[in-house]
Amino acid sequence: MVRFQHILIPVASEEDARTTCAALQPYLDDIERVTAVHVIEKAQGAPDKAPLEKRRNDAAEYLQYLTKRPCQLGLKPQFHPDR
Repeated sequence: MVRFQHILIPVASEEDARTTCAALQPYLDDIERVTAVHVIEKAQGAPDKAPLEKRRNDAAEYLQYLTKRPCQLGLKPQFHPDR
């Protein structure tokens, strides 16, 4: 089986995190490192009206799901709001 050194996964919501986690489960032994990035879904190009603090809180919540059971992707959460 192919061994992945590093994969990047976008996460837009908690449901997205659950779906991604389930899809990755069979391959976790073959993945050395996972980087998860919170992405914001836009509605047909409309400006995002949510406050920045809400977006930060959402990102922390969704990405934290990936570190808890049943997912446990082995992520070490780091938050970099300016990147």
